Amino acid sequence: MRKYLTWVLLCCTPWMSRAQEEQPEQQPVMMSLQECIEYAWEQNTTMRKAQYDVEQAKARVRETVGIGLPQINGQVQFVDNLNVQPSFVPAVFFGGEPGTFVPVAFQPKYNSNASITAVQLIFNGSYFVGLEASRAYKDFSVRQLEVSKVEVAQQVSKAYLNVLINEERLGLLQSNLQRLDSLLIQTKALNEAGFVEKIDAFRVEVARNNLRAEYEKVSRLVNLGYVFLKFQMGMPVEQELKLSQTLADFQLSTVTEETLQAAASVEKRPEYRLIEQAIHLQELNKKNVFSGYLPALSAFATIGANFAGQNLDKYTDFENRWFDYSLIGLRLDVPIFDGLQRKYKIQQNKMEIAKLEEDKRQLTQAIKMEVMQAQVNFRNAMSSLEAQKRNLELAKEVARIAAVKYQEGVGTNLEVIDAETAFKEAETNYYNALYEAWSAKIDLDKALGALVQE
Repeated sequence: MRKYLTWVLLCCTPWMSRAQEEQPEQQPVMMSLQECIEYAWEQNTTMRKAQYDVEQAKARVRETVGIGLPQINGQVQFVDNLNVQPSFVPAVFFGGEPGTFVPVAFQPKYNSNASITAVQLIFNGSYFVGLEASRAYKDFSVRQLEVSKVEVAQQVSKAYLNVLINEERLGLLQSNLQRLDSLLIQTKALNEAGFVEKIDAFRVEVARNNLRAEYEKVSRLVNLGYVFLKFQMGMPVEQELKLSQTLADFQLSTVTEETLQAAASVEKRPEYRLIEQAIHLQELNKKNVFSGYLPALSAFATIGANFAGQNLDKYTDFENRWFDYSLIGLRLDVPIFDGLQRKYKIQQNKMEIAKLEEDKRQLTQAIKMEVMQAQVNFRNAMSSLEAQKRNLELAKEVARIAAVKYQEGVGTNLEVIDAETAFKEAETNYYNALYEAWSAKIDLDKALGALVQE
């Protein structure tokens, strides 16, 4: 058996190898931020589930509409009375003694019935309210979808900009690494010529190794950032993704008081519209309970045919042994007394509406507080970014001057190392501040209801 399996594997291996070689390579996809967001709106798991809720709500509307359409049902019944229950009639009808009874079987052994019944709703208050409520529920699902769109756009935007920031940081680290490599070569040459000590070359090499480790760390962060971005988008992790935009394509502008006043409207937030729709649904629920006090009217019609006999030899004689019948009618259901159930259901609905109104007021205050907090966070982040940007410029200039002084022989190797260390620290602080500023800007746009344009 083992020999047989080995032979099969040896035969299949070349074919499998060719199949793998012939498999086309996946081409990288170039996408802008807006394209990534739109892709996420289609493929993100949260968005897909929210879209399913909308489609489910649409189906519920059609289901409710169907209640008001004619309800047509067919029925076929066949009965074999194995032991017919007799009825008792006075014996005098058959010439018997008065006061006695004779058992008689009026029911045939076999009977069958086939019928079609149609029922049409004419008036039912609950139906019309239910139809309105199903459409309102569809709107509620759409509002939930809008909330999900904003949240997904926020997550994708942060992930996208995080990759851009780390890629720019990686490029700067690479140029710094090249500069230190040149400095190391130069220092080693000076050491061999006897102009500097060997310890000076060691110091430069230590600084270069630290910068190399930082470069590799950021490189891995870039790769991880792409994975996280694809996860937020709902894109397969194995799909190669490239960003078509750079940081230069985005403007990190400040927000004026006039802009804040114009945008700070709670009605722009999808969460606010969602809770308003929830209140509307609860009001319809109360209206539906109240409509139960109204009568309901429906019409019905039935056509059918009967068969009866002591045997089945004529069962298929539809012309002579099956007898047609038909009927039409109206049905009026009038509620009279329900033990005050509807009254207390209406009271419960009123309390639910009151609770939702409290939630609405709380949400209004929470949105206003969120706007204020996001505004403060953004201004603080911008102040920090300006400071770190200035520090980076100064550290870069200090590193340049230290290198020039060292090359001209008026500076020390230690000054160069200290300047490079300070420059690397300034870079880290700057890019951290840059991400914090962009993150705060995205949060502010979300708080103002301006992240997703309708």
